[in-house]
Amino acid sequence: PLCAGLDGPLGKPDPDPNAALGDYLRFPRWMWRNTSVAAFIGWLRDHNAAIAAGNSSKVASPNQCRFLGMDVYSLHSSVEAILGYLEKEDPETAKVVEACYRCLYRYGPDAQGYGMATAMFKKASCEQAVRKALADVRRAAEAPRREPGDGPAKHEEALMLEANAMAVKGAEAYYRNMFTRDEVTWNLRDSHFLEVVRLVEKHLKKLIDMDPSAQQQARKPKMVLWAHNSHLGDARETDSGWYRGQLNVGQLMRETYGDEITNIGFTTHTGYVSAADDWGQPVQHKAVRPSVPGSYEHIMHSTGIPCFALDFTTPSELNERLKGPLLERAIGVIYRPRTEMQSHYFDATLPRQFDYNIHHERTTKVMPLEPGDYWAPEDISETKGDMPELWPVGV
Repeated sequence: PLCAGLDGPLGKPDPDPNAALGDYLRFPRWMWRNTSVAAFIGWLRDHNAAIAAGNSSKVASPNQCRFLGMDVYSLHSSVEAILGYLEKEDPETAKVVEACYRCLYRYGPDAQGYGMATAMFKKASCEQAVRKALADVRRAAEAPRREPGDGPAKHEEALMLEANAMAVKGAEAYYRNMFTRDEVTWNLRDSHFLEVVRLVEKHLKKLIDMDPSAQQQARKPKMVLWAHNSHLGDARETDSGWYRGQLNVGQLMRETYGDEITNIGFTTHTGYVSAADDWGQPVQHKAVRPSVPGSYEHIMHSTGIPCFALDFTTPSELNERLKGPLLERAIGVIYRPRTEMQSHYFDATLPRQFDYNIHHERTTKVMPLEPGDYWAPEDISETKGDMPELWPVGV
């Protein structure tokens, strides 16, 4: 629900992109509330407004670009969005769905409390109630899709309704399993990503079919999934897939869409990131240690080229030389430089993990809209040169 209206095609979003991102309150807030995302949202709204100006329906043109969420962390806000819509449009269904979601209420606003109660204290789960609510919501969503008047807008409402119900189902399963093995919740979450992608694809195809003016070459929806390398790079080509049974949305997209998708990864040698020490901790401005010798990042550093892209889509000597497996680094919203080898490096086969890889020698941090007390200025210390061959033991 936090993404609703950010892109401008529907509703009356706050005209200030910075203010429009104000509802992003949960950790990691700075991942969305930063100057880069705010600038992108501003550009996106201008782009969509220009298209809408020449579109008779003024809404939901297939040539507009949407900004949609696909995660499971919106359990309670998704419930509120569903009930808020149904209470206005379908009060009878609202009562039925609210009765189903009432199961979640008794565990309070903290979704982790639900997971602890069901996993550790063996309390009854809400799995069946949430699944029933999803079925009821899907039936309710078909009504606006059948209405002939103001069709595109009604289809957008139906998309939001069903996507939120799917988020509740995904969140219930995620939190119910969060105190078991990590790979279980990881796989549940990334499988949910694919379900959302397929829902959005179906929705976009319908919008295209409803618009006879859509250009022939654009009659197939195009989607860009923005996520961390660890979600997008094919898990079957990393040690998480080899040894821990993890899958990810990059793998699932390849299995589902084959050659229709392009998988792009990013690497860096050094620079700065905005990250926390641990989950839920304040954002800090951190220097990135130079990549370790023998890693993919260090091989790219050794070229001396500050920024370049590698194409792995066709067999080549490059693919053969880089097939590894070699060490690869993953830095997300948490960065622990002192234990970087244990915390952030893993084995991978880069040419099969991604179709393309973009390397930036020096990465730059995102600038949080509210840096906070722990976000230091640019003069923080930065490790110079290469790390020694025996790093971290030799430090």
